[in-house]
Amino acid sequence: MAVKLLHSANLLLEVNALRSFTIRTLKDDPMQKLPATFLGLCALAMSGQVFAQDFDIAGVKLGMTPEQAEAAVTDKGFEQKGGPYGPYIVNGISFEQSVKEKLGEDLPRRPRGAIAAMLFAKGEREEVSISFLSYPSGEYVNGVNYFIFDDTLTQDVFFKKAISKYGEAEPEPLRNGGQIWIGEPEMSIDGIQSSESLESEGSDGDYSLTLSQEINNDDFQAALKKAVDAALPKSKKPVETSF
Repeated sequence: MAVKLLHSANLLLEVNALRSFTIRTLKDDPMQKLPATFLGLCALAMSGQVFAQDFDIAGVKLGMTPEQAEAAVTDKGFEQKGGPYGPYIVNGISFEQSVKEKLGEDLPRRPRGAIAAMLFAKGEREEVSISFLSYPSGEYVNGVNYFIFDDTLTQDVFFKKAISKYGEAEPEPLRNGGQIWIGEPEMSIDGIQSSESLESEGSDGDYSLTLSQEINNDDFQAALKKAVDAALPKSKKPVETSF
């Protein structure tokens, strides 16, 4: 059964954290606390990636590398938000660190082995937050949030603009009256299957789009076990049997 490891609500919480000055920069004190959601993110496996995405937000698609995502969103006119010490970037646990943790090794108190999120803006009106998941082959986009703040923009116009780009939404609206699109059901990175969905919501001049990735939990757990077993010393590896 597919399990949504990063539900859109959780992603929104992290984005709100970014927007309320809980972001840490690359040059901040490494002992500063990182958002807990990001510290547990790691999808583990051992092959390549096959993505046929249906959706993008500001040019950013699920499965992009941080470099690809940054190039795509800046090509749309967004700039990376930053402070006096550099760009706002949230860092989290890497694939390698996650394996070491499973093997019982102590990690730094605030591990910063992988990029977990970046924040971009176009003036004061639009923001894009991009989150990443750490795989054996690197970090890849697993969520994108777009926010627009415009009192002159009505909900009807915003939803119609979304439909003009993404096509007709699912017939059944979200509980809050928003729209949802179901995208590519068979994406894969490093052998871990996933699917994508897109949601739009908002009112009164504050609107958002949320692009989410749903991970197959069975694939995730199998890949994690494989990576941990491969890292065990030979004397500690489980004995194989054939009966």
